[in-house]
Amino acid sequence: MATSELDHVKAVWQNLQGNSPIYDFLLFDVEIVSAIKGTFVAHLVLKQNHVNSRGTIHGAVSAALVDWSGGMAIATHGLEKTGASIDIHITYVSTAQIGDTIEIEAIANKFNMDVCKICSQDLILELDPEDFDEATSSVAGGSNTLFPDDIQIIQCGCHFHWQCLLDESPKIISTFSCPACNTNLLSPTSSSAQSLDGVSLLTRYHNEGGIQENLDIMPLVKEEAYLDANPWARPARAFLTICGEGDVTGIVELLNAIQEDPDEDDISSTDILRYQDPLDNMKTALHIAIEKEQEAVVWLLLWLASHLNTESFPDEVTQAANIMGASRETAQGTDIRGMRDNNGLTASDVARRNNINRWAGILAAGVLEA
Repeated sequence: MATSELDHVKAVWQNLQGNSPIYDFLLFDVEIVSAIKGTFVAHLVLKQNHVNSRGTIHGAVSAALVDWSGGMAIATHGLEKTGASIDIHITYVSTAQIGDTIEIEAIANKFNMDVCKICSQDLILELDPEDFDEATSSVAGGSNTLFPDDIQIIQCGCHFHWQCLLDESPKIISTFSCPACNTNLLSPTSSSAQSLDGVSLLTRYHNEGGIQENLDIMPLVKEEAYLDANPWARPARAFLTICGEGDVTGIVELLNAIQEDPDEDDISSTDILRYQDPLDNMKTALHIAIEKEQEAVVWLLLWLASHLNTESFPDEVTQAANIMGASRETAQGTDIRGMRDNNGLTASDVARRNNINRWAGILAAGVLEA
């Protein structure tokens, strides 16, 4: 006798047919035998398209059957969509041959169909294969473009897409509560959300690289909240990142782009050179270049944002600056060498404190002193 679950599962399977070439190829004549809540049974007669070169069922067919039947078992709970498989484990203990009828039974007595609490969409991300690098493609299996995108706030248990949660950063910072359930995320030892120094926001993040337990995203949340309130600072933050990476060509290109296409709401190239990061102890790009031991960037910043005499620069620095088209027009502002971080340190102080041997020549020449 047909059950409501059986009718529902057959309807779900009918909707899938024609939309999945691999299922259409392997399962066009599969017979769904029974379905009750949590359990699904089907029969399939093995044919030529199901076997390997030895005439026995191909391992890939077994994997496809596990994937398909698992989805059908989930459908017995009344779901129209059964999600995407992101982790399948198979143990091959026997085989079957052409003409054999195999019974496929799947049980879904417990399942997690969490969706993003912000957008109510499945917690998966579709990536463009053209954006994969070689390493990612090999791990992903080439054409597979669906990956988990599930970040869970540990304290309250709510699930989100990564970007959906970061988009809620202003609310998290202003209230320090979950943007979905409003659970207070302050620890018992924290008195208020006014000062978040040392406060963590622990999450469990599942993406294409695996699962990261106890991932603290508070630094990212603070950055996103700050940039949401101060959109003009985005190019300045990008500038600091480029300086830390030692990309002198990227620095010049970014500054030229700002000069060539100025916007009244954007930060100027003169100001971006002297930007102090409130999220990183009010450091300047020169502080960061010293810390990251990026000597070429140090010389470029001195060229662009200090009052150091042009004659004091090594010939190779002057030649490189001229080749890149880096003029000294922006040098006529506050001397970056005299700017101090929240600890009262100049870049010269940082050089002496962090690695005096690395910067011995520059310190001896006095070029870091305003």
